[in-house]
Amino acid sequence: MYMFKTMLSITLALCCVACSSTQKNSDIDQYWSTFRQAVLDNNRNKVICMTRFPFEVRGPDDSDPVKHYSRKEFLVIYGRLLAQSELLPSGEKDVWKWKSMRRLIIENNKIPPEDRLSPDFIRFYQFHQFEFQRIKGRWFFTRAYLEE
Repeated sequence: MYMFKTMLSITLALCCVACSSTQKNSDIDQYWSTFRQAVLDNNRNKVICMTRFPFEVRGPDDSDPVKHYSRKEFLVIYGRLLAQSELLPSGEKDVWKWKSMRRLIIENNKIPPEDRLSPDFIRFYQFHQFEFQRIKGRWFFTRAYLEE
């Protein structure tokens, strides 16, 4: 009987962890869908509501200093954040292609499966030049890399 109770307790604990992880993944999926739609609609106010301030911007090198932007200042750099391009493999051998952050967001209506492999995925997500964090149970756009 003791063994049965122990096994039942372990099973219930594992189920709770799995449900919690599924809920957290569901949260980021919903966040991404809403964030993506706001970008597609060019709804800056919605993006601002989904962003934590002060917003952090760093140059392409991690040794570049971090700059902090208020809501008002964020509006000034918003267009540049989306227009910034990244050189990516095109799928053809030795062929690379520039894609803007806006284009990458348009092309990814769901979070790419390989991005979910990070052990930090339940609290941190990086999509190319953009970083998102789960803070007190809620996802936010928190940082971007930008060549200024």
